[in-house]
Amino acid sequence: MSALIEARELSFHYGSRAALDSVSFSVPEGATGLLGPNGAGKTTLVRLIVGHLPVSPGRLWVQGTDAADNSRILRAAIGLAPEGDVLVPGLSGVAYVAYAGRLSGLSRRTAMDRAHMSLHHVGLGADRYRRVEEYSKGMRQRLKLAQALVHDPPFLILDEPTDGMDPKGRDEMLELLANLAVDHRKNLLLCTHILDDVQRVCQRALVISRGKSMGVVDLASASNPVDTYAVSLAGAVDAFAASAAAHGVGLRVDASGEGEITFARGEVDSVVAMARMAGAEVQRLIPARERLEDMFARLVRPEV
Repeated sequence: MSALIEARELSFHYGSRAALDSVSFSVPEGATGLLGPNGAGKTTLVRLIVGHLPVSPGRLWVQGTDAADNSRILRAAIGLAPEGDVLVPGLSGVAYVAYAGRLSGLSRRTAMDRAHMSLHHVGLGADRYRRVEEYSKGMRQRLKLAQALVHDPPFLILDEPTDGMDPKGRDEMLELLANLAVDHRKNLLLCTHILDDVQRVCQRALVISRGKSMGVVDLASASNPVDTYAVSLAGAVDAFAASAAAHGVGLRVDASGEGEITFARGEVDSVVAMARMAGAEVQRLIPARERLEDMFARLVRPEV
């Protein structure tokens, strides 16, 4: 799988403050979440990708193109839906999206045709002639997606696309983004503080903290350096719990024997044998994938 974004020793400073500090990573094509605490460097990275900031020092490639020398080419191949509103008061929805199409290099007729198509695709077809300042927060989020789509770019960057939306609107937006990634083969970079949004749409997450890349995590196989299992126990559960604690095995079960057990990778046979020796029966042991919330907290935990 070819790289969508690749960085090598990429840095950027605002005066003496390093927003990005020798960041290196490679993100394959597909749908990727961009995660990190406030001030981690996410916005700076997006600005570098779309050419709003100069790439130096370090190197950055986007879809195989050197971002330092080809920012104008890259902007034509990227659709950006920013976090803040970038509306033009007085324009109708369709005029606004067509205007974005013209800025992307489309002819007047093509831009208008595609504006109608994009607004229909995001669910704003019936409201396309309303003035943009009359749109609700949820409608404005859809409008920003429509203007990002109007020139049919292969790569979409979406900054907090569900912010301010009600639960129904959020579900519809996430379904729309998943459809763009799967059925329309769009590459997505989803910048959000809502971790569940990333899990529902993305295949992986790029985590940035304190200006450093903490890694690209495959959400389908993310796990701790230890194995965590859902466990169901019967028999002498208390005796097994005491033995487990003495051997560094984490065991949390309720009164019925249902719970979670964590131990070093590859030690499943010895843990089952330990339970048997304590008089407990392991009735069920199912691998449990680490929650994204736990993984995120682990990756951005301050160094001590």
